[in-house]
Amino acid sequence: MGLPVLGAVDPYATTDMSRDDMAPLLADIWEALPFATPGAELRGLQRLRVMAELCAHSSGAVLRWIAD
Repeated sequence: MGLPVLGAVDPYATTDMSRDDMAPLLADIWEALPFATPGAELRGLQRLRVMAELCAHSSGAVLRWIAD
């Protein structure tokens, strides 16, 4: 399974994605959902999908990934 957008998120740095990045991110999420482990992993992907959809429809919105 290739997830180019999710795979590009650096776990050690902050990553910002604009609404232009949301369509490919949503494609990655939809591809990953059937393989997600029920429970926290599946719920996390579902929450990420909702945030990405909101970002895709909000002018000037940014989805920010904050590193550990």
